[in-house]
Amino acid sequence: MARRSHHARLYSRRDALTHTLQEWMKENQAAKAIAAIPGVGLLTATAAVATMGDAKAFKSGREFAAWLGLVPAQTGSGGKIELQGISKSV
Repeated sequence: MARRSHHARLYSRRDALTHTLQEWMKENQAAKAIAAIPGVGLLTATAAVATMGDAKAFKSGREFAAWLGLVPAQTGSGGKIELQGISKSV
């Protein structure tokens, strides 16, 4: 019984936190805009806004991607660099 009660408390706390984030996102235009991106949900949108602060601090989307650590792969030699797709190295 203790395990079931523990899980019930965890689910209740999760639901309360989800509700709090949803209410915050209703008031935050930046979080709403990020959440509108396909594949981005509540947690990602709110975490991004909470982490980056003011999006105007970035000059472009590319600068924001570099801040996240998403950078285009580079190949080339002899001074000529070719940018490839974006990948996340861990």
